[in-house]
Amino acid sequence: MNFKRFLSALHFVRNDRLVFGFLSGLCFGLAIYVRPSEIVWLSALGAAWLIAARKAWSWREYFFCGVGLALTAILFFATQTAFYGSALASGYVRPTIDGAGGIITAGPQGIGLINAIFLPFGWRSLNILRNVWAYFFSLFVVWTFLAVIGLGLSMLVLLRHRLSKNSHCERSEAISYIIVFLLVSIYLLIFYGSWQFYDNLLRVPSIGTSYVRYFLPIYVFGLPFLSFFLLWLWQRKIIFKIAAAVLFLALIINSFSAVFAPLEGLSAVKATVTQYSKWQEKIYALTESNAVIVTRYADKYLFPERKIIPGWEMIEQKDAIIVY
Repeated sequence: MNFKRFLSALHFVRNDRLVFGFLSGLCFGLAIYVRPSEIVWLSALGAAWLIAARKAWSWREYFFCGVGLALTAILFFATQTAFYGSALASGYVRPTIDGAGGIITAGPQGIGLINAIFLPFGWRSLNILRNVWAYFFSLFVVWTFLAVIGLGLSMLVLLRHRLSKNSHCERSEAISYIIVFLLVSIYLLIFYGSWQFYDNLLRVPSIGTSYVRYFLPIYVFGLPFLSFFLLWLWQRKIIFKIAAAVLFLALIINSFSAVFAPLEGLSAVKATVTQYSKWQEKIYALTESNAVIVTRYADKYLFPERKIIPGWEMIEQKDAIIVY
């Protein structure tokens, strides 16, 4: 009897839809686990997706999706406790007087909780404009111009009802895509664009700067507009086809110059990683296994083999050091 129940449960779990529900929750949870600061807009995106799935999913799919999310939540809070001493602590919040990680609900960085969640860096229009220019029109100039032109062209085509013969459904989907893209883009530009910092000593935009990954959703979801514009050119007379080919070549050159830039391109990263490995071996050889090392950037290759204090600039960090 128990064996039959086991087989029945196994068949239940092997259902493809249930496996998909579980993996959906697991992967979505892992995405938040890797970058919890993105939880605001990712949660909105996930909620919209779950609502849209209600026609195809039963309570079973939702349950298994919840199980996947719960597993990653347990993993997240366990690692937060192990690293920072509290499930709600974070390395991005000012540490407590004893050196433990600051609690996110305690007004991180001296601002209110709501503001810290939705606009932690405030709303600074000048910084936003600088970052838009630096990480769109300077770093990826060809991609940005073509995507902007494609967005404008898409909106013009939609206004003129020239999408296709089956225009009603496709037009509705296209409009929804444009609205979501614009809303997400505006929010990300305000959220991260208000922050002004530099990841390299030369203070120049590069593909290795954190802003690139912050704005990655804008880059990725702007690609259909770029493709639409190139396709629109290609479907016309020969002169437009030549223009599309030239622009495509310009995209390749722009990408190559950004990815293989001498400052933080792939070649430079390879050389840096090799150098880090050599430094790591020397530091391990010169320090005890229980040594605590104060560093600003070397935590990336010293932790977890050596305990790290990331920087020593704030008063709270200095007060946490016991001097004998």
